[in-house]
Amino acid sequence: MTVARAADARNVQTNAVNGMQNAQAMFDLAASRMSSAAAGIASAEPVSAETPEMAEAVVGLMSAQLAYTASAKVLSMSLEHERSVLDLLA
Repeated sequence: MTVARAADARNVQTNAVNGMQNAQAMFDLAASRMSSAAAGIASAEPVSAETPEMAEAVVGLMSAQLAYTASAKVLSMSLEHERSVLDLLA
């Protein structure tokens, strides 16, 4: 494996880890919105237009889960590819 290819593999892996971290932040935000929406539903106060809706929060959670899963798969495949190349060179 050349130095340039190794650097490219590290970039892919770094991007995948960053994607997983971003997905975690998306998940945290969606969970916070869901909590706020649930509190708004449970309270006797009228729901304003600014109150996040439960459906939007659920979509946010699902989007975060898909983003995390995709990034984890990219990382896994990159590591598997790297191992295969090293096995071929051995």
